[in-house]
Amino acid sequence: MEDALAAGRLLAKYEIDLACVSMAKRTEQTWHIACRGGAMAAKVENVDWLYGASSSQLVRKVTSLPDDLSTVLFVGHEPGMSSVALELAAPTEPVADMVPHLPTASMIVLAYDGPWSEMWGLCKLESVYVSK
Repeated sequence: MEDALAAGRLLAKYEIDLACVSMAKRTEQTWHIACRGGAMAAKVENVDWLYGASSSQLVRKVTSLPDDLSTVLFVGHEPGMSSVALELAAPTEPVADMVPHLPTASMIVLAYDGPWSEMWGLCKLESVYVSK
């Protein structure tokens, strides 16, 4: 619970347009606790496609987001979350060294300025928070 609260405090600095939260009970709980820590999103969607999604499925979802969204949060599962970060990050970014496996309530923040459809392999690693 403390990790999710800490994640919420970190997420509070972002203006999240959309939070896609897996329908799994644990991810929904993590999101609700993060909100108590200060996380907020203009829109929250509980989605079933995050559970068990491969990195290629997740990349397709991310790169098909509408361009009127600027900040999107995915509350999902391993190994998908770290795998999609590896695919979206630019080859020069040290993502592989930092995210071999993410514990519950950990975060990878990638930054990219451009259309979602063109972001594959171009994102900069902004920050990583690995919960205890």
